[in-house]
Amino acid sequence: MVKKRIKIIFKMNNYIALFLFTILSFSCKRKTNFHSKFEKIPKSDTVCLNELANAKIEIANGRLTYCHFTGAPGYWPLRAEIQMDSLLKLYKIEYRNEGSPCVIENNKNYNCYCDYMQEEINNKYGKKSTDSLLYLSDSFYISKRLGDTYEYGNWDNSPQFPGEKVNDPTNHSGLQSAFEKLMPYPVDYHFKSDSNSLALVKINLNIDENGVAKVTDYEFVFYDYKTKESDFNTDIYKKAKDIFLPLIEKTRWTPATIKKMNVKSKNEIFLYLR
Repeated sequence: MVKKRIKIIFKMNNYIALFLFTILSFSCKRKTNFHSKFEKIPKSDTVCLNELANAKIEIANGRLTYCHFTGAPGYWPLRAEIQMDSLLKLYKIEYRNEGSPCVIENNKNYNCYCDYMQEEINNKYGKKSTDSLLYLSDSFYISKRLGDTYEYGNWDNSPQFPGEKVNDPTNHSGLQSAFEKLMPYPVDYHFKSDSNSLALVKINLNIDENGVAKVTDYEFVFYDYKTKESDFNTDIYKKAKDIFLPLIEKTRWTPATIKKMNVKSKNEIFLYLR
């Protein structure tokens, strides 16, 4: 019955369906010696106590709720919300977006309902149960949107230039090293006078799922902290561009990945000059 329901909802291939079926088939082993962190809440924390009372009533009535914290003052919903909600329903767990109050009083806990519910879910299904569902739901979401372009903050792993050992979204050591080996500096070049001065190229580029890169825009930034001069060394712009452009576009990158799937990425990177 569970397998049939999963296939109807997601139309996924067999090995993912089997993986999900295995997760959902775990027996519920409640820990008898479980101790909640909410056992000793001060009577003065009425906000938390009221939330705990509501949560306990719902749990007693067979209701569990998973909370996704969307942040404040911004709002960042879960991109795979529909998929996560569908998976949670298989556990008979409700999905809820939870924000944070703009004003927080001292010694008041405002997330007791959600935290207590998560405790109960962890106790019933295991500490990594919702993490597994989050991973799986996002995998479903991305697998259906491999044609989309994802910006920094959405990847699990950043694109990488050959030779890089550190996963850094903006500073690519392999590209930097290759660029420095080819970049000549004329006699009249204005070098950085100290560590606070700026000498760099800000580059915007897209990298597809096969690692093919395309520069969409770039900007040279020069600023001398001591003299307050800026926008100098303009005579090296063309030479630098003629070096970094083919380096970026004619080299096969390792593409960004989300849930181990290669995706198209929109990037802003920096190349540093002396």
